[in-house]
Amino acid sequence: VRNEYLVKNYKVSLNVQNAVLYAGGVWMNLFAFLFLPNPNSSQAALGFFDGYDNPLALGVVFANAVIGIAITAVYKYADAVTKCIASNITAVNLCILSSFFFELSASITMWCGVAVVCFG
Repeated sequence: VRNEYLVKNYKVSLNVQNAVLYAGGVWMNLFAFLFLPNPNSSQAALGFFDGYDNPLALGVVFANAVIGIAITAVYKYADAVTKCIASNITAVNLCILSSFFFELSASITMWCGVAVVCFG
């Protein structure tokens, strides 16, 4: 709700707000990478961009960036309740698609949750 208030009531464009948000995230992550110790000493030699030569890893980063931009647009033009409902519907769709196409072993608990979201 606080994010929705900030997005709707600031007189700065949505793109500028997103740019400031993502720039802050970049600086905080760079600081953490450079100055905080790695708790896993067996992987201490890994660099910041190790693993990003895989196109799937880049796809995950791109998808998360697009989701972040979409969520701020929902906050700007709709409200937090709409965002929560959309998130629940997305989770249900992912459960259904994963069980059919990606061999997710669906349990009765998952199907009860799907039914509650769809019909509750």
